[in-house]
Amino acid sequence: YGNTANFVGLGNENITATGGTISVAQANALAGFTSGTITAQIAAGTAAALTALNGTGNAYTLDVADGAAVDAANLLALNGKTTVPVDLQLITAAGTALNGNYAELKALFAAASSGDYTGLAGNLPITIDDNVNVSQANEISALTSAAVTANISDTVLANYAGLEGTGNAYTIAIADAAIDADALQALNAKTTVNIDLTGDTSISGTLANVNAVVAETGVTNVLNTIAVTITDTITAAQAETLVGTNVGNVTATIAAGTAAGISGALTGAADGNDNFSITVTDSSVDPALLNTLDSRTATDIDVSAVNTISGANAAIVTLYGNTANFVGLGNENITAT
Repeated sequence: YGNTANFVGLGNENITATGGTISVAQANALAGFTSGTITAQIAAGTAAALTALNGTGNAYTLDVADGAAVDAANLLALNGKTTVPVDLQLITAAGTALNGNYAELKALFAAASSGDYTGLAGNLPITIDDNVNVSQANEISALTSAAVTANISDTVLANYAGLEGTGNAYTIAIADAAIDADALQALNAKTTVNIDLTGDTSISGTLANVNAVVAETGVTNVLNTIAVTITDTITAAQAETLVGTNVGNVTATIAAGTAAGISGALTGAADGNDNFSITVTDSSVDPALLNTLDSRTATDIDVSAVNTISGANAAIVTLYGNTANFVGLGNENITAT
Protein backbone atom coordinates (compact mmCIF):
# COMPACT_ATOMS: atom_id res chain seq x y z
CA TYR A 1 0.00 0.00 0.00
CA GLY A 2 3.04 2.21 -0.01
CA ASN A 3 2.97 1.85 -3.78
CA THR A 4 -0.73 2.19 -4.59
CA ALA A 5 0.16 4.45 -7.48
CA ASN A 6 1.58 1.39 -9.23
CA PHE A 7 -1.75 -0.47 -9.08
CA VAL A 8 -5.20 -0.11 -10.53
CA GLY A 9 -8.20 -1.00 -8.34
CA LEU A 10 -6.30 -1.14 -5.04
CA GLY A 11 -8.03 0.43 -2.02
CA ASN A 12 -11.28 -1.39 -1.32
CA GLU A 13 -9.95 -4.78 -0.19
CA ASN A 14 -10.52 -6.59 3.09
CA ILE A 15 -7.23 -6.86 4.96
CA THR A 16 -6.22 -9.48 7.51
CA ALA A 17 -3.10 -8.83 9.59
CA THR A 18 -1.41 -12.07 10.72
CA GLY A 19 1.66 -12.94 12.71
CA GLY A 20 0.68 -11.48 16.09
CA THR A 21 -0.81 -8.34 17.51
CA ILE A 22 -0.61 -4.87 16.04
CA SER A 23 -0.87 -1.49 17.75
CA VAL A 24 -3.74 0.95 17.53
CA ALA A 25 -1.63 3.21 15.34
CA GLN A 26 -0.82 0.33 13.00
CA ALA A 27 -4.49 -0.65 12.78
CA ASN A 28 -5.42 2.93 11.95
CA ALA A 29 -2.79 2.97 9.25
CA LEU A 30 -4.22 -0.21 7.72
CA ALA A 31 -7.73 1.25 7.87
CA GLY A 32 -6.45 4.22 5.92
CA PHE A 33 -5.37 1.99 3.07
CA THR A 34 -8.78 0.54 2.25
CA SER A 35 -12.49 1.00 2.53
CA GLY A 36 -12.76 -2.72 3.23
CA THR A 37 -12.78 -4.52 6.55
CA ILE A 38 -9.64 -4.88 8.67
CA THR A 39 -9.25 -8.11 10.63
CA ALA A 40 -6.55 -7.95 13.27
CA GLN A 41 -5.57 -8.76 16.85
CA ILE A 42 -4.94 -5.45 18.62
CA ALA A 43 -2.36 -5.37 21.38
CA ALA A 44 -4.00 -5.32 24.82
CA GLY A 45 -4.44 -1.85 26.24
CA THR A 46 -6.64 0.38 28.34
CA ALA A 47 -10.15 1.06 27.17
CA ALA A 48 -9.32 4.74 26.77
CA ALA A 49 -6.31 3.94 24.58
CA LEU A 50 -8.26 1.48 22.44
CA THR A 51 -10.96 4.07 21.74
CA ALA A 52 -8.39 5.79 19.52
CA LEU A 53 -9.12 3.14 16.87
CA ASN A 54 -10.57 4.79 13.78
CA GLY A 55 -13.56 3.65 11.83
CA THR A 56 -16.36 1.17 12.43
CA GLY A 57 -17.25 -2.24 11.13
CA ASN A 58 -13.72 -3.70 11.39
CA ALA A 59 -13.12 -7.13 12.90
CA TYR A 60 -10.70 -6.14 15.63
CA THR A 61 -10.01 -8.58 18.45
CA LEU A 62 -9.71 -6.33 21.49
CA ASP A 63 -8.38 -7.22 24.93
CA VAL A 64 -9.09 -4.50 27.50
CA ALA A 65 -6.45 -4.27 30.22
CA ASP A 66 -7.18 -1.44 32.66
CA GLY A 67 -5.72 -1.31 36.15
CA ALA A 68 -7.64 0.07 39.10
CA ALA A 69 -10.70 1.34 37.23
CA VAL A 70 -12.27 1.49 33.79
CA ASP A 71 -14.87 3.88 32.45
CA ALA A 72 -18.04 2.22 31.16
CA ALA A 73 -18.35 4.94 28.51
CA ASN A 74 -15.02 3.88 26.99
CA LEU A 75 -16.04 0.23 26.99
CA LEU A 76 -19.28 1.14 25.23
CA ALA A 77 -17.32 3.13 22.65
CA LEU A 78 -15.21 0.06 21.87
CA ASN A 79 -18.31 -1.88 20.93
CA GLY A 80 -18.72 0.44 17.96
CA LYS A 81 -15.13 -0.08 16.84
CA THR A 82 -15.37 -3.78 16.08
CA THR A 83 -17.74 -6.51 15.02
CA VAL A 84 -15.94 -8.98 17.31
CA PRO A 85 -17.05 -9.28 20.95
CA VAL A 86 -14.76 -7.16 23.14
CA ASP A 87 -12.78 -9.31 25.59
CA LEU A 88 -12.95 -8.07 29.19
CA GLN A 89 -11.29 -11.07 30.85
CA LEU A 90 -8.18 -9.10 31.80
CA ILE A 91 -10.12 -6.48 33.78
CA THR A 92 -12.12 -9.24 35.45
CA ALA A 93 -8.91 -11.04 36.45
CA ALA A 94 -7.50 -7.79 37.84
CA GLY A 95 -10.65 -6.97 39.81
CA THR A 96 -10.85 -3.65 37.99
CA ALA A 97 -13.60 -1.33 39.22
CA LEU A 98 -16.26 -0.14 36.79
CA ASN A 99 -17.13 3.55 36.75
CA GLY A 100 -19.99 5.14 34.87
CA ASN A 101 -23.36 6.75 35.13
CA TYR A 102 -26.48 4.66 35.63
CA ALA A 103 -27.43 4.56 31.94
CA GLU A 104 -23.91 3.60 30.83
CA LEU A 105 -23.60 0.79 33.35
CA LYS A 106 -27.00 -0.63 32.45
CA ALA A 107 -26.15 -0.43 28.74
CA LEU A 108 -22.79 -2.16 29.26
CA PHE A 109 -24.24 -5.17 31.06
CA ALA A 110 -27.14 -5.38 28.60
CA ALA A 111 -24.65 -5.43 25.70
CA ALA A 112 -22.61 -8.11 27.45
CA SER A 113 -25.76 -10.21 27.81
CA SER A 114 -26.34 -9.78 24.08
CA GLY A 115 -22.86 -11.11 23.30
CA ASP A 116 -21.09 -7.84 22.45
CA TYR A 117 -18.62 -8.45 25.27
CA THR A 118 -17.02 -11.55 26.77
CA GLY A 119 -15.55 -12.04 30.20
CA LEU A 120 -17.53 -9.37 32.04
CA ALA A 121 -17.80 -10.87 35.51
CA GLY A 122 -20.48 -10.18 38.08
CA ASN A 123 -18.01 -9.54 40.88
CA LEU A 124 -16.45 -6.21 39.97
CA PRO A 125 -16.76 -3.15 42.24
CA ILE A 126 -18.97 -0.50 40.65
CA THR A 127 -19.09 3.26 41.14
CA ILE A 128 -22.15 5.11 39.84
CA ASP A 129 -21.09 8.60 38.79
CA ASP A 130 -24.50 10.30 38.80
CA ASN A 131 -27.15 10.46 41.52
CA VAL A 132 -29.57 7.54 41.55
CA ASN A 133 -32.77 6.64 43.36
CA VAL A 134 -33.32 3.53 45.47
CA SER A 135 -34.69 1.47 42.57
CA GLN A 136 -31.74 2.34 40.34
CA ALA A 137 -29.26 1.54 43.10
CA ASN A 138 -30.89 -1.88 43.48
CA GLU A 139 -30.62 -2.49 39.73
CA ILE A 140 -26.89 -1.77 39.66
CA SER A 141 -26.26 -3.72 42.87
CA ALA A 142 -27.91 -6.75 41.25
CA LEU A 143 -25.22 -6.68 38.56
CA THR A 144 -22.37 -7.47 40.93
CA SER A 145 -21.57 -9.30 44.14
CA ALA A 146 -19.00 -6.62 45.00
CA ALA A 147 -19.64 -3.26 46.63
CA VAL A 148 -21.46 -0.51 44.80
CA THR A 149 -20.50 3.10 45.51
CA ALA A 150 -23.22 5.65 44.81
CA ASN A 151 -24.98 8.78 45.95
CA ILE A 152 -28.68 8.06 46.46
CA SER A 153 -30.88 11.10 45.97
CA ASP A 154 -33.92 10.04 48.03
CA THR A 155 -34.17 12.08 51.26
CA VAL A 156 -37.27 10.42 52.77
CA LEU A 157 -36.41 7.57 55.14
CA ALA A 158 -39.51 5.54 54.26
CA ASN A 159 -38.35 5.35 50.65
CA TYR A 160 -35.37 3.25 51.74
CA ALA A 161 -37.43 0.32 53.01
CA GLY A 162 -36.90 -1.34 49.62
CA LEU A 163 -33.14 -0.75 49.44
CA GLU A 164 -31.49 -4.14 48.94
CA GLY A 165 -28.11 -5.59 49.79
CA THR A 166 -25.47 -4.86 52.42
CA GLY A 167 -21.87 -3.72 52.29
CA ASN A 168 -22.46 -1.07 49.65
CA ALA A 169 -21.00 2.42 50.03
CA TYR A 170 -24.15 4.49 49.61
CA THR A 171 -24.03 8.18 50.50
CA ILE A 172 -27.44 9.02 51.97
CA ALA A 173 -28.94 12.15 53.52
CA ILE A 174 -32.29 11.98 55.31
CA ALA A 175 -34.28 15.22 55.45
CA ASP A 176 -37.32 14.05 57.45
CA ALA A 177 -38.08 16.32 60.40
CA ALA A 178 -39.15 13.23 62.40
CA ILE A 179 -36.98 10.11 62.18
CA ASP A 180 -37.90 6.50 62.93
CA ALA A 181 -34.78 5.23 64.73
CA ASP A 182 -35.69 1.59 64.08
CA ALA A 183 -35.98 2.17 60.32
CA LEU A 184 -32.82 4.27 60.39
CA GLN A 185 -30.78 1.50 62.01
CA ALA A 186 -32.11 -0.96 59.44
CA LEU A 187 -30.91 1.42 56.72
CA ASN A 188 -27.58 1.87 58.48
CA ALA A 189 -26.94 -1.86 58.02
CA LYS A 190 -27.21 -1.40 54.24
CA THR A 191 -24.42 1.14 53.76
CA THR A 192 -20.86 1.52 54.97
CA VAL A 193 -21.09 5.32 54.78
CA ASN A 194 -22.43 7.37 57.68
CA ILE A 195 -25.97 8.63 57.03
CA ASP A 196 -26.37 12.42 57.17
CA LEU A 197 -29.18 13.59 59.48
CA THR A 198 -28.67 17.35 59.09
CA GLY A 199 -31.92 19.16 59.88
CA ASP A 200 -33.71 16.25 61.55
CA THR A 201 -35.35 17.57 64.73
CA SER A 202 -36.96 14.54 66.36
CA ILE A 203 -36.47 10.80 66.57
CA SER A 204 -38.48 7.89 67.92
CA GLY A 205 -37.77 4.20 68.40
CA THR A 206 -36.54 1.62 70.86
CA LEU A 207 -34.03 2.75 73.44
CA ALA A 208 -31.25 0.70 71.83
CA ASN A 209 -31.79 2.22 68.40
CA VAL A 210 -32.24 5.76 69.71
CA ASN A 211 -29.04 5.41 71.75
CA ALA A 212 -27.20 4.27 68.63
CA VAL A 213 -28.38 7.33 66.72
CA VAL A 214 -27.61 9.74 69.55
CA ALA A 215 -24.11 8.23 69.78
CA GLU A 216 -23.81 8.81 66.00
CA THR A 217 -23.21 5.13 65.28
CA GLY A 218 -23.39 4.96 61.52
CA VAL A 219 -24.91 8.44 61.27
CA THR A 220 -23.62 11.99 61.39
CA ASN A 221 -24.82 15.54 62.08
CA VAL A 222 -27.33 14.61 64.80
CA LEU A 223 -28.66 17.76 66.47
CA ASN A 224 -27.80 17.98 70.17
CA THR A 225 -31.31 19.33 70.73
CA ILE A 226 -33.08 16.51 68.91
CA ALA A 227 -36.37 15.54 70.58
CA VAL A 228 -36.55 11.86 71.53
CA THR A 229 -39.49 9.47 71.97
CA ILE A 230 -38.77 5.98 73.30
CA THR A 231 -41.25 3.35 72.16
CA ASP A 232 -40.36 0.58 74.60
CA THR A 233 -40.65 0.75 78.39
CA ILE A 234 -37.37 1.73 80.06
CA THR A 235 -36.03 1.88 83.59
CA ALA A 236 -35.66 5.10 85.51
CA ALA A 237 -31.89 4.68 85.40
CA GLN A 238 -31.99 4.38 81.60
CA ALA A 239 -34.14 7.50 81.40
CA GLU A 240 -31.66 9.39 83.56
CA THR A 241 -28.77 8.30 81.36
CA LEU A 242 -30.57 9.28 78.17
CA VAL A 243 -31.45 12.81 79.30
CA GLY A 244 -27.82 13.24 80.32
CA THR A 245 -26.71 12.88 76.69
CA ASN A 246 -26.88 15.49 73.93
CA VAL A 247 -30.62 15.38 73.31
CA GLY A 248 -33.58 17.69 73.70
CA ASN A 249 -36.91 16.79 75.25
CA VAL A 250 -37.38 13.07 76.02
CA THR A 251 -40.73 11.27 76.01
CA ALA A 252 -40.73 7.79 77.55
CA THR A 253 -42.64 5.35 79.73
CA ILE A 254 -40.72 4.33 82.83
CA ALA A 255 -41.30 0.87 84.25
CA ALA A 256 -43.69 0.96 87.21
CA GLY A 257 -41.97 0.89 90.58
CA THR A 258 -41.73 2.39 94.03
CA ALA A 259 -41.54 6.13 94.44
CA ALA A 260 -38.22 5.78 96.26
CA GLY A 261 -36.73 3.61 93.53
CA ILE A 262 -37.80 5.83 90.65
CA SER A 263 -36.96 9.15 92.32
CA GLY A 264 -33.62 7.73 93.45
CA ALA A 265 -32.71 6.97 89.84
CA LEU A 266 -34.02 10.23 88.39
CA THR A 267 -31.54 12.68 89.85
CA GLY A 268 -29.84 15.73 88.37
CA ALA A 269 -30.26 15.16 84.64
CA ALA A 270 -34.06 14.78 84.83
CA ASP A 271 -35.10 18.39 85.35
CA GLY A 272 -38.86 18.23 84.89
CA ASN A 273 -38.93 19.25 81.25
CA ASP A 274 -39.09 15.69 79.94
CA ASN A 275 -42.31 13.74 79.48
CA PHE A 276 -41.81 10.65 81.61
CA SER A 277 -44.90 8.50 82.18
CA ILE A 278 -44.50 7.22 85.74
CA THR A 279 -46.63 4.75 87.70
CA VAL A 280 -46.01 4.39 91.43
CA THR A 281 -46.71 0.95 92.90
CA ASP A 282 -46.50 1.83 96.62
CA SER A 283 -49.62 1.50 98.75
CA SER A 284 -48.11 3.87 101.33
CA VAL A 285 -45.72 6.63 100.35
CA ASP A 286 -43.90 9.65 101.72
CA PRO A 287 -45.29 12.82 100.06
CA ALA A 288 -41.76 14.18 99.76
CA LEU A 289 -40.92 11.37 97.32
CA LEU A 290 -43.96 12.18 95.20
CA ASN A 291 -43.00 15.85 95.20
CA THR A 292 -39.55 14.89 94.00
CA LEU A 293 -41.02 12.78 91.21
CA ASP A 294 -43.31 15.67 90.26
CA SER A 295 -40.22 17.81 89.73
CA ARG A 296 -38.72 15.20 87.38
CA THR A 297 -41.46 14.98 84.73
CA ALA A 298 -43.90 17.18 82.86
CA THR A 299 -46.39 14.30 82.60
CA ASP A 300 -49.00 13.42 85.24
CA ILE A 301 -47.86 10.67 87.62
CA ASP A 302 -50.15 7.69 88.24
CA VAL A 303 -50.53 7.09 92.00
CA SER A 304 -53.73 5.05 91.82
CA ALA A 305 -52.13 2.28 93.90
CA VAL A 306 -51.42 4.63 96.82
CA ASN A 307 -53.93 4.53 99.69
CA THR A 308 -51.85 6.15 102.45
CA ILE A 309 -49.82 9.36 102.46
CA SER A 310 -47.53 9.64 105.46
CA GLY A 311 -45.01 12.40 106.00
CA ALA A 312 -44.24 15.97 106.98
CA ASN A 313 -47.13 18.44 106.91
CA ALA A 314 -45.30 20.84 104.58
CA ALA A 315 -44.67 18.04 102.06
CA ILE A 316 -48.34 17.00 102.28
CA VAL A 317 -49.51 20.56 101.63
CA THR A 318 -47.15 20.85 98.64
CA LEU A 319 -48.34 17.53 97.23
CA TYR A 320 -52.05 18.39 97.41
CA GLY A 321 -51.36 21.82 96.00
CA ASN A 322 -50.31 20.05 92.79
CA THR A 323 -53.03 17.42 92.47
CA ALA A 324 -53.43 18.31 88.81
CA ASN A 325 -50.01 16.70 88.24
CA PHE A 326 -51.17 13.30 89.50
CA VAL A 327 -53.65 10.63 88.49
CA GLY A 328 -55.58 8.88 91.29
CA LEU A 329 -54.72 11.36 94.08
CA GLY A 330 -57.50 12.45 96.41
CA ASN A 331 -58.89 9.41 98.26
CA GLU A 332 -55.87 8.51 100.44
CA ASN A 333 -55.55 8.26 104.20
CA ILE A 334 -53.17 11.00 105.37
CA THR A 335 -50.83 10.83 108.35
CA ALA A 336 -48.87 13.96 109.23
CA THR A 337 -45.62 13.10 111.01
